[in-house]
Amino acid sequence: MNPTKGRRRPRNTVGKTEPLEQRLQSERERLFRALSIIACCRLACASLLAQGGDLEVIPDALQAAYDLVDETAGALEGMGTKGNTGF
Repeated sequence: MNPTKGRRRPRNTVGKTEPLEQRLQSERERLFRALSIIACCRLACASLLAQGGDLEVIPDALQAAYDLVDETAGALEGMGTKGNTGF
């Protein structure tokens, strides 16, 4: 992972006109993509370590997962601050 790359939140969610249910579904899908990346990294690490390989591709994949989770957290924070806490 790039240690100099910080969180990009808060993300501006003002102006979103999607219904809350659609926005929540979109954020849920983004979290599942991140979980899929993390699961792949876990399996790749185990496989590469068992074979004595290097793990050079893992940091980029984990950064992608981090970015997805960070964007989702920012979007969910934005929903909560606008009074949409009924989820």
